[in-house]
Amino acid sequence: MTKAFPLLFLYLTACIPAAHSSETDVSDSSIESALMFSDGWFRYRDVLTAAAKQLIISEKCSLSDFRYASGWKRSDIYKDKPVFSIYCTADWAALDRIFYVHANTGKVFKNPSRTPDGREIFVFQADYY
Repeated sequence: MTKAFPLLFLYLTACIPAAHSSETDVSDSSIESALMFSDGWFRYRDVLTAAAKQLIISEKCSLSDFRYASGWKRSDIYKDKPVFSIYCTADWAALDRIFYVHANTGKVFKNPSRTPDGREIFVFQADYY
């Protein structure tokens, strides 16, 4: 009985997270494992990881958001530029939670209303018959 107690104690302490750890306290390796299926991962790994870490630390996104979306996705809005996007909520209609990162500059920005060439961006357009 006394030999089993230390093993049980070690098992229980390994299963209980530390009081100071949170979803915003994440390592680069845990972020990279959540981002490994991102579009452009092998080419832009460093900037995509840094941008994700910035969003997680600032509590604008969670690590779960990146896992759920399988990482950053190439933006359809910026077809000719290395811009990637992430939806930081399961509610796809919440447009204020869409974040973009420009892979060449590392700039992270939110939900643009215009494309770089000045065209207005529509989220959807209702068809009236």
